[in-house]
Amino acid sequence: MLNNKIIFFLFSFILFLILFFEQNITYILLGIIVFVIIYQFGRLSILSLIIIAELILTGNVLEKYRPYVTIVSLFILLYLFLSDYGLKLDLYPKIPRPLLYLILFILLTVFISTIFSIDIWISLTAFFHFLVFFLICYLLYSQIKDRRVIYSYILSLFISVIILGYS
Repeated sequence: MLNNKIIFFLFSFILFLILFFEQNITYILLGIIVFVIIYQFGRLSILSLIIIAELILTGNVLEKYRPYVTIVSLFILLYLFLSDYGLKLDLYPKIPRPLLYLILFILLTVFISTIFSIDIWISLTAFFHFLVFFLICYLLYSQIKDRRVIYSYILSLFISVIILGYS
């Protein structure tokens, strides 16, 4: 089973690498606060922090950190997913069929738009972003085991709204 210390050290190592290159005391203090939260509350806090980070890093000031946060979030979610389900496809949570059809329709629409686009690289980038977005959504969906996780997701959305409204 996944241990809080393993999560803590994995997340802290990746965050340390990012903070090392930034060398800003504000980000280092923020990183320390994140470490303490993860160490104390474990898996649920990581899921909440991923949602909050992905939602608040959309402005112009913090936009340069978004790719790093997305990569770190994706790796952490993949680690959590594989630690829960492994490589046994029959254990993976099933997406509700109407939602699956909607996702496939959106991806098909973006793909067709990519084919007929003038600037193919920008379109391929947008298509790749959609794929990563839906992958993160599925990985977050797969972590829902009880109502506490759902409440944590909703609380994360409220915190994100408050942070975005304040800034």
